[in-house]
Amino acid sequence: MASSKRLGKTTALAGGPGRQLKSAPLPDSVRVAFVHGMDVALLVSAGIAVAGIVLALAFLPWRPAPQAEAEPARQEAHVVAR
Repeated sequence: MASSKRLGKTTALAGGPGRQLKSAPLPDSVRVAFVHGMDVALLVSAGIAVAGIVLALAFLPWRPAPQAEAEPARQEAHVVAR
């Protein structure tokens, strides 16, 4: 609800100067500019995501690192106090 009110106010602000100037193309150009900006932002985000995938594939190991051989259990002499 709040976002729709905000969107309505934004649309009214974008259309307001166009009505005052009696310019019909102004709200359309505002809408086109907004959509173009969103397109660019989405393409940049997609490019960053692809770069992250490529870097992860390049630098992360394909298999887990082999574990070092376990040392034989040390047998410690237990001293019994008398």
